[in-house]
This record gives sequence, C-alpha cells and structure tokens, in this order.
Amino acid sequence: MAKQKITSNDIETTMKKLEKIVDDMRDENCSLEKSFELYKKGINLCKEAQDSIQKIEGKIKILEGNNEY
Repeated sequence: MAKQKITSNDIETTMKKLEKIVDDMRDENCSLEKSFELYKKGINLCKEAQDSIQKIEGKIKILEGNNEY
C-alpha cells in the first residue's frame, strides 16, 4: 500500500467541509433526516482530521527526538 502524504491543505479542506456542514445544519429549512446525514458525514470528517493531526504530531515528535542534544 502506498504511503499517503498528509498536508495542511488536506486538513484545511476538511475543516472547510466541516464548516459547510455546520452552516447547512443551521439552516432552518434543513430537515431532521438531512441533519442526521450531515451529522454522520461531519463525524467521519472529524475522525479523518483527527487521524491526520495525530500522524503529523507523531512525525513532529520524531523530528524533535532527532534534534535532542
């Protein structure tokens, strides 16, 4: 399996998608069913973002460990 590079653009794109979901859910014309679908999508996006952030944090810890004197 090929390694997937994580970029800040990926996280920023995910955050923009999450903001759009929140805006859509705040719309008074959003049905309960649609809100639930958006909620599920938002939860999945949050998990993806969290995984990406944890991978980046791991890489930072490795780099910091390599720079100890």
